[in-house]
Amino acid sequence: MKEDMKEKDKNVSLDSPLSRRTFLKTSTVAAAALSLNPMGLLSRAGDLAGAVSSKSIVSVIKDARSITDGFVIDGIRVRAMVDEGIKAITGTGSIKEAWLKIFPDLKEKEVIGLKVNTINKRIPAHPQVAFAIVDSMVDAGINKKNILIWDNLEKCLTDAGYKINTTDEGYRCYGTYHGLVGPNNRIKVQPADPMDVYRQCLDMDAKVYIKSENIERHHSKILSKQIDYLINVPVLKSAEFAGVTLSMKNMYGTINLSEQATFGIFQADMPSVVEKMHAHRADPQISEVNFSEQLMKKTKLVVLDALMGIYEGSAHVDPQGVNHKIIMSTDRVATDFTGYNLINDRRKEKGLPAITTEHAGHIWSAEKLGIGNADPAKIDVRSSVLQA
Repeated sequence: MKEDMKEKDKNVSLDSPLSRRTFLKTSTVAAAALSLNPMGLLSRAGDLAGAVSSKSIVSVIKDARSITDGFVIDGIRVRAMVDEGIKAITGTGSIKEAWLKIFPDLKEKEVIGLKVNTINKRIPAHPQVAFAIVDSMVDAGINKKNILIWDNLEKCLTDAGYKINTTDEGYRCYGTYHGLVGPNNRIKVQPADPMDVYRQCLDMDAKVYIKSENIERHHSKILSKQIDYLINVPVLKSAEFAGVTLSMKNMYGTINLSEQATFGIFQADMPSVVEKMHAHRADPQISEVNFSEQLMKKTKLVVLDALMGIYEGSAHVDPQGVNHKIIMSTDRVATDFTGYNLINDRRKEKGLPAITTEHAGHIWSAEKLGIGNADPAKIDVRSSVLQA
């Protein structure tokens, strides 16, 4: 690996004038695949790059022209940011080689799912970010028909700018309750038994046990049966109850939680379940969801949309400023720790007190479960600044 890749901050020059063609034709044929586990990839990629093998690598890519102060996003520049990030965390020189390291054993018909976060349409995981990830994979040789962008509720997807597609033309996009819930988020045909809805859309065998609250939930069939690998695409947001809501909180959208109220279906245990899943700052409930067999087995990458952010108050308010950044890693915990620090940096700029480690305790609970690293000594943050 070149010496300049070891630097904590490096400038990357982009060809000018900017064009989609310039960015999309940058890959070359790559080398052999490596086996992957939730924390193993970056150890091996770190060896190639001269990093300490036990560290999780987090790439923070900044492009000051990726988004304006008025929240207008440049999709072409975002694509360049994604390409730079995937090469940085894998220690490779081409996107084809990089994606080969993320998915070394990818078979012809295996499906990669992007779980986006669209619950707040004013600051979702932006389509420009999701599309950049998809286009980067496709240019690396992955079949776009085997890529699925998804979230829990389809109305949230469409409100955020995504287009539902269940055909074989291009990548697909739909929600957990596709076919049963209309565009107004109401059940098309009211079932005699509310559980009929869940049996069709949730996997009764893909159980998620929340030991701390003695609750059992079930994963979406999209996660358990329709995709083979998961890319987690969250948003940079603070949260009143959990301190921050980043990649691990995004996984609440893979289980049944409060959507029955959205659909107009009320079950006796719904209020207590929602309350318990958010009690004592959702710690350790968030980490317990992320420790599920499905998420431990299938999660391969996190791409945190930090182009803009929310730094105080509810996660459901308007964006509170731009960062011009994307954060990428194969380690969910290290990603969230990095995002947590970014939020606190912005809070300091605003004269606000830091979100404490106790308030965002689920990050460290996840570390204790072995999901990833939250110790700065075990995280290698690599910052890149893209310049025109």
